[in-house]
Amino acid sequence: MTGARPPGPDTPLLDAVLRAARAPGTRLQTPAHQGRPPWQAAWPDWAAADLTENEATDDLGWPVGPVREARLALAACFGAKASWFSVGGATLAQQAAFWALAVTLASRGRQPLVAVDRNAHVSVLRGMALAGLEPVWYGGAWDAAWGVRRPPDPEDLAALLAARPEIGAVHLTSPTYFGEDAQTAALRDLAGDRPLLVDEAHGAHRPRALSAGADLVVHSAHKGLLGPTQGGFLHLGGHLILEADVDRAMRLLQTTSPSWPLLAALDACRAAFALPRADVPADALWLRGLRCRPGADAMRCLVAFPDGMAAYEVLVRAGHAPEAALPRGVLLLVGGAGDDEAALDELGSLLRAEALRQESSGLEPVLPPPDPDVPVMGLREAMLAPAVCVPVAQAVGRIAVEPLCPYPPGVAVVLPGHRVTESQLAFLADHDALPEGMQVVA
Repeated sequence: MTGARPPGPDTPLLDAVLRAARAPGTRLQTPAHQGRPPWQAAWPDWAAADLTENEATDDLGWPVGPVREARLALAACFGAKASWFSVGGATLAQQAAFWALAVTLASRGRQPLVAVDRNAHVSVLRGMALAGLEPVWYGGAWDAAWGVRRPPDPEDLAALLAARPEIGAVHLTSPTYFGEDAQTAALRDLAGDRPLLVDEAHGAHRPRALSAGADLVVHSAHKGLLGPTQGGFLHLGGHLILEADVDRAMRLLQTTSPSWPLLAALDACRAAFALPRADVPADALWLRGLRCRPGADAMRCLVAFPDGMAAYEVLVRAGHAPEAALPRGVLLLVGGAGDDEAALDELGSLLRAEALRQESSGLEPVLPPPDPDVPVMGLREAMLAPAVCVPVAQAVGRIAVEPLCPYPPGVAVVLPGHRVTESQLAFLADHDALPEGMQVVA
């Protein structure tokens, strides 16, 4: 969807949906509730905007009206050649990106091998399996003091590409789940004529990947942009992947009955992001006296504790909802709640009291997850293989058919096509993420 955006309202899709929702007359088309669902009394405003594709709302797959205008505005906002709305979140955008990449690699006679950094979300593996691609892992260093993995350094990718020149593309997660940025421009240079795909789901509120030369960039709306859950964006940069291939992939994977309230909210989310914004203060007063992991994203606060799981439970019992618990810390995502100073002050007091209670405890380093071993089966082959569910203790030595990970951050520890190891299960247990059973190849 390239070209100049026609003159019109700043939120063309939102305006179109609201006009259609408020129009007089009786609906005699899907959805069958036709603006009068059983839950209308409890949520009267939602139903009127739950529409279908028609002359007023446009068509998500073949847009000619407000969806087209909204997509052009989205691309202009982020500096992309073309942009797409995803009604399946960043996950669907990730899948479409890999599908388009698979078409690109096949057309260029390149092998379906993708360099994937160790911070990749499990949706990366699922998207690659759907597209018939295989991961080759690289970087970055493990930060044992905090129990998190850093982004890959350029040297990590350079070493991999020198050893495996047949790799056809590069995937990068930047920023990481914990808000740390990779050197994307340097990695782009190293990739050369290989397409670079960037999962920037956690960094849409401070985008960097497109300006650094990424070919495809995935954004989540509900993480940093304060947008609706299940909404995402896919952006085309560079010149190594064709817009038509991405367009085809999105039509292949998107539903033909999208949620128009969701699409309208994504349009409004983009418009709000495009407005001038005040910088978020880097040193929040409510965090005074606490040790936080340094980072470029002021929305993400990783607060150190000798026992992060216990600190997390203290906050939950007090009625708060922290983002994630780690063995050595608690992650707090401060978005819309940043305006509630009283609530943040209360939260800070609880954190300081818990830090005082734990101060006599030692800070043991957090051991990293085991490095991937040599796969026994291909990714797609394993994820499509006949499987059986066994108790977790009986899974050791068996071939996994799906990724397993602590969630969040959703970074795979057990990999499809690899044999399950005792060390992997021990890592999952330490992060309170060990299931009772798992699926393995039958």
